[in-house]
Amino acid sequence: MLTLYAIFLHANVNWDFGPLRAVVATPVFHRWHHSRERAAWDKNFAGLLPLWDLLFGTYYMPRGRWPENFGIHEPMPAGYFGQLWAPFAALRRRSPKTNPPDSR
Repeated sequence: MLTLYAIFLHANVNWDFGPLRAVVATPVFHRWHHSRERAAWDKNFAGLLPLWDLLFGTYYMPRGRWPENFGIHEPMPAGYFGQLWAPFAALRRRSPKTNPPDSR
């Protein structure tokens, strides 16, 4: 049953269930998660119950608007292995550098 629900969440329809929009995840809720619009970044992580996003401040469902532009913001490496390595390379670039010990 959850597999069917996951397929439903990826449907290209503008359904948000009106007053239940904050209770049950919908295709619009999930599409905002994938939006390239800056206000939607790091939002709507819940797979079924948006209550979690409401509790953690990551809920994003602007009324009267639909997500339109999807994808990632950085260039994607070419090839299978380059794409598999990309998240690790990003972590490595972000890790804080430590100062070498003083050799006096």
